[in-house]
Amino acid sequence: MIVLEARRTFMKMLSKKQVSELTGLSRSTIDRLRARGLFPQARKASPGRVVFLEDEIEAWRLTLPHVVGDTTHAPEL
Repeated sequence: MIVLEARRTFMKMLSKKQVSELTGLSRSTIDRLRARGLFPQARKASPGRVVFLEDEIEAWRLTLPHVVGDTTHAPEL
């Protein structure tokens, strides 16, 4: 008999403040990027509380372009 082990992975939930600290983006920039579809969407964890999934934030970070040289004229997100 083969027994399959069910593994549950729990995704870490982050507040907007934590996402801001993790990404270096202001909360208003996060809101602008979300409105334009350029940032992971928040999820409603409970009434009055929205969270972001850490895995989705990390995946988004990996999609950012690499900048070579002078970053003072990097394209705006």
